[in-house]
Amino acid sequence: LVQSTADSQLWTLRERGSLVTLGCLIVYVDDILFWSTDEGHINDLAVKLREQGLLLEQEDDAAGFLGVRLEKTNDGMIEMTQTGLIDRVIVAVGLDTKMATPKWTPCENKNPLVRDEDGDLATGEFSYASVVGMLLYLSGHTRPDLAYSVSQVARFMFAPKRSHELALKRIARYLVGTADKGLILSPKSRATSFD
Repeated sequence: LVQSTADSQLWTLRERGSLVTLGCLIVYVDDILFWSTDEGHINDLAVKLREQGLLLEQEDDAAGFLGVRLEKTNDGMIEMTQTGLIDRVIVAVGLDTKMATPKWTPCENKNPLVRDEDGDLATGEFSYASVVGMLLYLSGHTRPDLAYSVSQVARFMFAPKRSHELALKRIARYLVGTADKGLILSPKSRATSFD
């Protein structure tokens, strides 16, 4: 593998001493996208990376890279969804999608979350910061409906209490009931004027 000088996240696969590119891989946080005209090169590279101790999971295709799926509806709309990431959030907090009771709002209709200094300590049954990170990515790309509730739990990433964990689990329960929802775009045939 040869690292690109233009982008540190891009690597090309070449035979030793050759300038011919056999394939490439792109790294983004904890996702890797492999590409090659010969699937054998991808398989060989995956075996070598696994031998180095890297845990790899295979996705179906490149359309799911970073977990965003784009689907065109019959009426010309484009729906962006991230069901894979939603499933990871639900599993990460320890919920079972078949047993968990869905919630119809991502947060309580009460006051905002507070520091809860005298509240019970967090149980630590899941990685609070990791789940918040996934939710921040989700709310920033395809689920703006989560933005307020995620911003509330994100404030306590470094010292969560049990009440904050429960708020995070509520968001996950909301996702259980709305996992197939996403951002709907309605492209126009001509540019919109702001004059």
